[in-house]
Amino acid sequence: MKFVELFFICVLSIFMQSTVHAGNIYIGSGIGTGDVDIDREFFPEVTSLTTDSNAVLVGDFLVGYEFENGVFVDLGIESYDTVNFLLIADEVNLNTTRIGIGYTIPSESRFKFYGKTGINFWQLELEESIFLNPGPELSDKQSGEDLFLQVGMDYHFNQRFRLGISYDYSSNDFGETTGGKLTFKWFP
Repeated sequence: MKFVELFFICVLSIFMQSTVHAGNIYIGSGIGTGDVDIDREFFPEVTSLTTDSNAVLVGDFLVGYEFENGVFVDLGIESYDTVNFLLIADEVNLNTTRIGIGYTIPSESRFKFYGKTGINFWQLELEESIFLNPGPELSDKQSGEDLFLQVGMDYHFNQRFRLGISYDYSSNDFGETTGGKLTFKWFP
């Protein structure tokens, strides 16, 4: 829990050094694919699941603020969900609430690169497939918090709209998650 306290101290110090403008609030979203690698020892109740690595669909929604110096903070929700046709595969559902702080590298180009880190407050649910399963379906749910990293590139169409790509990585108590997304940000 010490990294949570350290994170908030860093955010407060950046707030104190920046000027605030109402036009720098943004709303963003993204969609893409990812991978949830699960350590089976973390889920002893559901050890019969078929794979350690699960391809998932990733989606997020966030609200943030960007300072004039390139620093930004945001709060968002993100979901990693198994695409499960005909209930053949085991289900993996990971939902996170994220608090992040990042920096956009200054550039004269419309392409801007950024990095972000923060805290994931996550809840992971596993459920065994009903396909070819003679007994009751096993399931388990766990929750926790861990750090995440994100790098990305945005194309600035104008002052209000950005389209980009991002890559996320998080080493969690249960294993690792990665995801690549097509993103957009709108500055109202």
